[in-house]
Amino acid sequence: MSTIRLPRIAVSRDLAKDLVWADEVKADEPVVLDGRWMVVNNEDFASQLATELRKRNIVHFEVLGGSPEWQDAIRAAGATYNVQINVQSLD
Repeated sequence: MSTIRLPRIAVSRDLAKDLVWADEVKADEPVVLDGRWMVVNNEDFASQLATELRKRNIVHFEVLGGSPEWQDAIRAAGATYNVQINVQSLD
C-alpha cells in the first residue's frame, strides 16, 4: 500500500498528476491519501486525483483527515470515476 501525503495547499491539477505518478506510488495497489496537513483544496484537485488514480488502475483508496469539504469533494470524484473510497475523518 502506497501513501500520498497531500500538501497544505492542494489546488492544482498538475500537482494531483505529479503526486499520483510519483515513483513510490505503485499501480494496482490501494493508496492512502493523507490529508491531515491540508488546509486548502478545491474540487478540480480532487477530480484530477481520482482521474489519475483510475488511470493507474488504482480503484481503492483511503483518505485520512482533511476538511469536510475535501472529504465531500473526494467522495464525489471517486463516485464519478468509479473508485472506491474509505474516508477516515480523524476528529
